[in-house]
Amino acid sequence: MAEQNKRRGSHLNSFQLNLNGEYVYAGALYRYEGAVPFRSAVKTLIALGCVLIAAVIGTGFVEAPSMLGFGSFYVILPFIGEFVCAILAAWSLGLLVYHGDELREYLYHRSVERLNPCLYLTAGFAAAGVLGNLVFVLTHGFLGKPAATMALFALKLTVIAAAVLMLRRAKAMVWHCTDVDATGDP
Repeated sequence: MAEQNKRRGSHLNSFQLNLNGEYVYAGALYRYEGAVPFRSAVKTLIALGCVLIAAVIGTGFVEAPSMLGFGSFYVILPFIGEFVCAILAAWSLGLLVYHGDELREYLYHRSVERLNPCLYLTAGFAAAGVLGNLVFVLTHGFLGKPAATMALFALKLTVIAAAVLMLRRAKAMVWHCTDVDATGDP
């Protein structure tokens, strides 16, 4: 009966009762085994993540003509996607930093495996934003705000650069999977 009540794909399935009646984790365990020490790899990711988030938020505060009003949906929609994906990447990085160099399987999936797609999408939406802004400038001109438009381009390119550098660092992190038995020992 208990087997029927288990939800498919739930991380709760990885916990089992031991002989003392306590629940222990019995799923896969991922350990960091990269060439660069975990702390320095994470410090670099945090620094790049701060640059990424600051550039994305800064983009929202620039008063470029393309970012004002709803007439340029091809600029606003990529910005919304870029913002959401950057926040999701920061969340995944935060989970990784908080839980350290030894992750349970469900935490590995929520942090390490989700970080790269979020970074790809952030860079992609930022690139779409650059193209949208370029189209806006070519069709409408600078509308009296060339400095704001150039600042917007600079921030978008900073987002792309930070996301690509984070991707390189995240891909260089090597994780090894081991199974844990019901006693909690690998």
